[in-house]
Amino acid sequence: MKRPLPHATETFGVRRGRLTLSAGVLCAVLLSACAPSEEEEAEIELPSEPTAISPDRVVTCAEVGDCGEAGSVRWSLPLDGGYHTVYEDSGTPLLLPEAEWLDQAYSSPSALAHQGTVHYYEQDHFIAVDAETGEKLWEVTVDPEQSKNVKEVLFAGGNLIVNAWRERTEEALLYLVSPESGGEWKRIDIDTASAFIAPEATDERRVLIEDADGRYFLVDTDSGEIVWSRKPPTDASVGSLNDDGAYLLDKPGKDEKGPSRLIRLGLKDGRTLSDVDLPKRADIADLLTVADGTAVFAIQDSDDGLLWAADTETGETLWKYPEPVSVISIDPGGDLVHVQEGEEHRAIDAGTGKVSEKDVSEGAKVPIDQFGAQHRESDPEAPMADLITAAPYAYGPGVEEFSVDVGTAVWNLASYAAEDGSAVGLYNGCAPGGLEPPRPDVGAGGWRCTSPRLFAVDYGV
Repeated sequence: MKRPLPHATETFGVRRGRLTLSAGVLCAVLLSACAPSEEEEAEIELPSEPTAISPDRVVTCAEVGDCGEAGSVRWSLPLDGGYHTVYEDSGTPLLLPEAEWLDQAYSSPSALAHQGTVHYYEQDHFIAVDAETGEKLWEVTVDPEQSKNVKEVLFAGGNLIVNAWRERTEEALLYLVSPESGGEWKRIDIDTASAFIAPEATDERRVLIEDADGRYFLVDTDSGEIVWSRKPPTDASVGSLNDDGAYLLDKPGKDEKGPSRLIRLGLKDGRTLSDVDLPKRADIADLLTVADGTAVFAIQDSDDGLLWAADTETGETLWKYPEPVSVISIDPGGDLVHVQEGEEHRAIDAGTGKVSEKDVSEGAKVPIDQFGAQHRESDPEAPMADLITAAPYAYGPGVEEFSVDVGTAVWNLASYAAEDGSAVGLYNGCAPGGLEPPRPDVGAGGWRCTSPRLFAVDYGV
């Protein structure tokens, strides 16, 4: 649970969900008695020495000359408005916009990168930033008159799909946001209580959406129009989408008999084009991707970590990967499955089951999903200054772990690949000297940040 950072003399225990402030924490907002005295404030000494993110303007690594080095700030962008700290039960702090803090129900800021642009979002407020230079490209609030909570954001084709729900009725709200049009948005007209989008249920022109009743909607991602909707005769889970159709995996229930089945729906009208039985192992498998008539499955919960494939027209097994693996990610288009085999990363060709010529252990770039940053487990009894300044540690294949300590309340949002293929981490946080203790005359509680930043850091690989 997220809660505001307590006052200075207290010690204290975040591709996302609805969280609410506890009643006890509201004293930080409502009661002046909760405010620290001047003497208590003086006990907290936070770092104030300037770092690469200190300037109140866009800065880049070219100004320092350390581009590409591990831990160097590739770029930094000032964020507008008021930000206040909340923290995890572990004591890890992060920044939230003042409006979300006051709503008492919010999600963590997040981001995703696509085709050279970072899309940073705080609920329904989006900021697009050039991933190489940190230049702000556009900024928009999606459907600002509608009160909502954003559940997920993903790319389908060249557009963003925003999956949210209405606060009062908790009905699903879906939007299409066009980066090419400077964030112009439109509502996708689906009347449902909830919406689920599987990771592989998108392609360059379409997205397949499942509602709470098991009905599927195929949506054109250029126009936002519904191509068709239907409820299959079985309770199948959404699997994969490509130019050949929408593939669903139907598994027998607990008390049901019969094999698992792979169902293919047509893209024009949603009619069933094929329905084939699968081997017994499909009962406990996940459908990862379908490419050129080959359906790839993984059994992730087994000791073997089995990866295998079946023919989409006959259901017959085409190949089984000989070694146990853990699936990392699927390439766009579904032709490659990135896995970890022991200490090595492999790219498996979906059609043949063999290690691709793009095998990541022999020169190709490691999937960006393997990079990130995390905080060390904190001691609740540690001094407040230690907790609030605790830095996340960046990690990834080939990375010599380092701390991202250029600010306070630093939080890792995402990772992306730069134009030259190098790995870059994305963060938000407060520049040194920008954190102020809670004050009774400020509506939001927690520590107030007067110098919020969005910034990117090189992993050095």
